[in-house]
Amino acid sequence: PAGCLSVAQPAPVPACALRAADAICSASTLPALRCHAYATLLVPTVAASAVACMNRLTGTQLCDPLQSSTCGHVALSEACPDPETVGPLCQIAAAPCKSSQADCVALLSGLTADGQDSVARCVASGCAAGLYACVEGLGTY
Repeated sequence: PAGCLSVAQPAPVPACALRAADAICSASTLPALRCHAYATLLVPTVAASAVACMNRLTGTQLCDPLQSSTCGHVALSEACPDPETVGPLCQIAAAPCKSSQADCVALLSGLTADGQDSVARCVASGCAAGLYACVEGLGTY
């Protein structure tokens, strides 16, 4: 689609520069882990969008897992579809993850090969919580 983020184009990915507001929030490692996963497991154009979003979160927004998750989800949804690359994984994921081919391609096209491998391991372990949960768990599989 016009205006989507190219999955083949190089792009500078900003450093994770998260600003937590308070000690309780800054003690949480989830935002930093998620930001690092976005920077390393998403293709550069998509990673740049996700990390820039994470860097814009302030204070308690950063402690809200939904906010950081949304940064990744929105960035992935902006990736240009790449069915040739992720199609085979999406065929395997369709039944256990209860996901359509189109939804899967839209969600996974912005992942690097390592990111796709992480999702594949999640799918192989049952995909009980659905495909997006596998993407949420990037870097933990």
